[in-house]
Amino acid sequence: MSEKRSKKANALSSVNKRAAIVLICIVLLAAIFIVDLVRQNHDAAIRKQELTENLQKVSTFDFGNVVDVEALIAQIDEERAILAAQLAEIEADEAENGPNYRRIFDRCAILGDSITEGLVVYGYLGEDIVFSGIGAGVSKDRFLSVASLYPRCVFFSYGMNDMGNYGGDAKAFIEDYEDAIKAFMEASPTTRVFVNSISMPDDYAISNQPVLGNYLTFNSEISSMCSRLGITYIDITHILQEDPDLYAGDGIHVSSSYYPIWMDLMRESAGLV
Repeated sequence: MSEKRSKKANALSSVNKRAAIVLICIVLLAAIFIVDLVRQNHDAAIRKQELTENLQKVSTFDFGNVVDVEALIAQIDEERAILAAQLAEIEADEAENGPNYRRIFDRCAILGDSITEGLVVYGYLGEDIVFSGIGAGVSKDRFLSVASLYPRCVFFSYGMNDMGNYGGDAKAFIEDYEDAIKAFMEASPTTRVFVNSISMPDDYAISNQPVLGNYLTFNSEISSMCSRLGITYIDITHILQEDPDLYAGDGIHVSSSYYPIWMDLMRESAGLV
């Protein structure tokens, strides 16, 4: 009887040991995934390739060997310590100097007109992120060109020039805008898409160019388009409404101080940290 009990106890012990190892493996895989996900968001140098490499490393481990499991735990602990140090350095730098928008918008794309161009002109972002031009309007060719870069997020900001280009016809404008965005989404299906409203022109600008008075109608169409496509609409009209001092002299363009407020709205909408 005692021999049977001993065999049964040994069998249970073996099963429990295997179960524990399997559980450890699951936890380790989850830890690796979380570490890489956080690093992807906080360190522009981290890429999907590193996650793949980590998973390949895990697949080579003999999880029947406790020593191998302990070695992997030590490796994860070391990576966690390195990550914590990197995050602390980033947070200290941003606490002293403000948000590092080039890091925050790394591997993103912002497309737009001359207002968007100010992101580069004032030195907030580079031409590797901002794709814009004076007088620019909705262009499927431009959208597809940026889609070929497969950005992780894209922010569209069109309409100010298009109100004139389309003679105030919001329906015609939105047909072309929606067609161009659909083409982008098809070409780069993993990119998260965000669309800014048209910023608010002031009374002076509207008196000089009455077509600009259609901005509310155009924005309504942009918002409806976003709902149809299941993408995020970012309403930025309140920025200038709440602080008219941010206008430049023509009542359309904006001062340097406008851009951090706008970028913060975009980053918050996209969950960029």
